[in-house]
Amino acid sequence: MRSIRRLAMPIAAALLAGCASSSPGPGYTLGEIAGDWRLEILDDRDVTDLDMRMHIDAARERIGGFDGCGPLEGEVAIVQTRLQASRMNPTVACEGRAQDMRDAFRLVLATGGRMLPVTREGKPLLVLEGVGHSMLFARP
Repeated sequence: MRSIRRLAMPIAAALLAGCASSSPGPGYTLGEIAGDWRLEILDDRDVTDLDMRMHIDAARERIGGFDGCGPLEGEVAIVQTRLQASRMNPTVACEGRAQDMRDAFRLVLATGGRMLPVTREGKPLLVLEGVGHSMLFARP
């Protein structure tokens, strides 16, 4: 099972080099994470080439984006400190690495990824951790 601790080492140097800080707060509201996020790292792997992204619409409690294979749409809520998506649209078939990454991305969202707040060079990052996967999102 992968954890944020395994993700932390490769990311730590980049974050520390950029004057990163971690926020000790109990969690976020949808309003605080509303907007666009781009997935940079999934399970210690750079996935920027897959252009996986999500858009959080706090007012409508909706999530949208691209899961690496096709469009991502559904409902979104924060349950305790976890970002959870439900009623997501069906997946689009794809192959190889993109499908593996898509499956992990959707699984964490469907089961509720624990949100860990981090910043890099003064810009917010969002780490979601759950069901054996860790994802690091940055604002585009």
